[in-house]
Order: sequence, then C-alpha cells, then structure tokens
Amino acid sequence: MEIRRMTDSSRRLSVEETAAWLRERDRFLILSHKRPDGDALGSAAGLAEGLRKLGKTAYIYPNPEITPRYVACTAPYLAPEGFQPEHVLTVDTAARNMFPKGSSDYEDKVELSIDHHGSHEDYSPLLLLEGDSASCGEIVYLVIKALGIEPDPNLASLLYIAVSTDTGCFRQANTTARSLTTAGELVRAGADHVHLNRVLFEMKTRARLAVETAIARNTRYSCGGRVAVATLSEQELKDCGATEDDLDNISSLVQQVEGVVCGVLLREKPDCSKASVRASGGFNASRLCARFGGGGHVGAAGCEIKAELTAAAGIIARAAAEELGE
Repeated sequence: MEIRRMTDSSRRLSVEETAAWLRERDRFLILSHKRPDGDALGSAAGLAEGLRKLGKTAYIYPNPEITPRYVACTAPYLAPEGFQPEHVLTVDTAARNMFPKGSSDYEDKVELSIDHHGSHEDYSPLLLLEGDSASCGEIVYLVIKALGIEPDPNLASLLYIAVSTDTGCFRQANTTARSLTTAGELVRAGADHVHLNRVLFEMKTRARLAVETAIARNTRYSCGGRVAVATLSEQELKDCGATEDDLDNISSLVQQVEGVVCGVLLREKPDCSKASVRASGGFNASRLCARFGGGGHVGAAGCEIKAELTAAAGIIARAAAEELGE
C-alpha cells in the first residue's frame, strides 16, 4: 500500500470528482471517528455498501467503540483481520485527534476525507467538504447517486440512519430542506423508517431513564434560563448501570428545556470535563467551544475543559453568558 502523508493543504473535490476518484480505484478501508455515532457509522456502512454494488472491495474499520445499537448495521462491513487496503478514507471525521482507537497504522495513509464539519482540519490530500450539510450521510448519498447507484432498502436504511441521527430525527436546527428531501427519497427507496425511528429515538433502557433523572437533578440554569449546564460524574454513570449505548444522543437532553438556547452536558473524564453543547435560537455552539480548543457546528459542538466538573460548569456557564453579551 502506497503511503500518502497527511497535508495541511487538501485539494477540495466536488461530489462528481469524488465519485470519479472512487470509481477508478478498489480495495477501500473506511474509518469513522472515535465514539462513533449514527451519522459516522451509517455513512461508512452506506458508502461501503455502495462501493460493493460496483463490484469493489470495501470495508469499514472495526471501530472498538461501536455500541450495541449499531452492531447489526455495521457487522457485514467490518474489515476482517489481515485485510490490506489500497486506499484509506474517512467519513464524518473532522480532526486527527478524532481517529478511532487502534487506527494509528492508517493515520498517515488517509487519501480522501468526506465530511460536513466546518471546523475540519485539512489532514488528507483530498477532501469533499460541505460545511452546511446537516449530516455526512447527505453527502455520501450524493456520491452514491453520482456513482449511478440506485439504493435498495438496505442501502437506503443505512443512509437514513446517518441522516436522521445527526438531525435528531429532523427536529434540530441543522435540519434543512435537503435533509428532508433526502430522507423522503431514502424512504421511497425502502428505508425501514418506522422501525429505525422506534429503535433510534423512542426506545430507552432503564439505565437510560436513570441517567436522564441524574441529568435533570444536576442541571443548573443561568442567564434568565437561557443557559443550562448539567454535570454527570463517572460514579453516577456507574450507579445507573449505564453503557455508552445508553448515552446515545444524551447531550441533546439539556437543550430541550423550554427557554434554553445553550444546553451543556459535562461528563467527567480522568483529566478533564468533556462538554457537549447543543444550541438553538441563534446561539453558536461551535464558537463557544472554540474558546476551549474545540469545535463543531453552530447547533452542536464539543470541547474539553481542564477542570473538575463543578469548576468546569462555572467556567463554561460564564463563557456562554459572554457569548450572549451578559
């Protein structure tokens, strides 16, 4: 496998150029980011399935942090031990430090990145970036169409997972007309949206309910109720019996409170507090997180604060107040 060094000056590709590049090559390995969500995994599996429909060999990296919620949809595409790719891609992965655990052998070999994060680092020679896209799945769907592939129910379901999860089932502010159009086309192609919506957005374990109770108990409000900051310690997660699968999309809970335009969930980590920020009403989550070296989208972003939970809560609440001009 030819090694391509990462670059700080990626060449930007169009959807059509990306499709042409993929069409001319074979033996792909697709990486998602650490702690992969539905958009990362749906995009990776969807792209792999699309490439397979062209008769190509395509696998996704067996990310060790795939949660049980997404095992069924990713299992058919996980790379077998010993697979030697000729080309390495990433999807939905904005920065080097977001590469999954155990993937260091491929970090300098990524040739193409497909992403929708405006804060994307130019770490690959080639980049398909649409920063105003609500999900990476929407971009992958455009590539699939440019490759001349008609989605069947399986492929449509994979891409529906991507598009629906990154828009909170089309409820979040990042949802666009194209998001809805894409979803409609995927449903028309056979995506099992009723089942997927139930599994992804309605079903909750008892552990999940316990976590939500802890978050509600630990939420503090400021700026007249426009800012809400919740904390969640490792001990509380242990007491709830929660797994990472139970925490899927948990960060949006705080922002759902009436009147809140900036909702922050702080999780305890060994050397920091990890902040997940969700925003609405014109508040810029990415700009807030950029103060702490993080980033993301206007409506959803993340960062790490080098302080314990209580101190971190005060720090980010004050920063949010400054963003609001208070």
